[in-house]
Amino acid sequence: MKCGKIMMALAALLFCAGAANAQTATFTAVEYSDTRVIIVTVDWVADGSGDVSEDFDTDIPGLPDTLAGRHCYHAETIPGTASPPTALYDITVSTPGGISVFGTRLNDRSATVGEVTSPLVTSATDNVTGVFTVGFDSSLAGEVWTFTVANAGSGGEGTLRLFFR
Repeated sequence: MKCGKIMMALAALLFCAGAANAQTATFTAVEYSDTRVIIVTVDWVADGSGDVSEDFDTDIPGLPDTLAGRHCYHAETIPGTASPPTALYDITVSTPGGISVFGTRLNDRSATVGEVTSPLVTSATDNVTGVFTVGFDSSLAGEVWTFTVANAGSGGEGTLRLFFR
């Protein structure tokens, strides 16, 4: 009888530990009609290995019909306060073709301070800085994009905000 209770307690402990290490990524959007700006927010929590990987399309709560004809021109990363990520964590936003929209600009993020950057202009190897007017064309509604976080530490959390106009 004792052995059975111990095994059940051990199984419950392992289940809870696994649940605590599950990744999450919640996507929401807000449109500011006076400026035609749409902000897509991704609140994320890393799994036990410090990673997050989530596919997404334009079916995001709060998003108007589509991002068709809009361009991503700005990104903000905000580390969590309750369980901050480890220093120098990396974020990638990839197109359906596997191209990183920001190249390496979302790599090596701060664990204590919010940071901003802009997308690449032409290719993953072009690292032109200070260009906020041309981003990626998101007019292919229904296409699946990928959001990933790496090296954020077990349970590390943060927010990515993508600005479109």
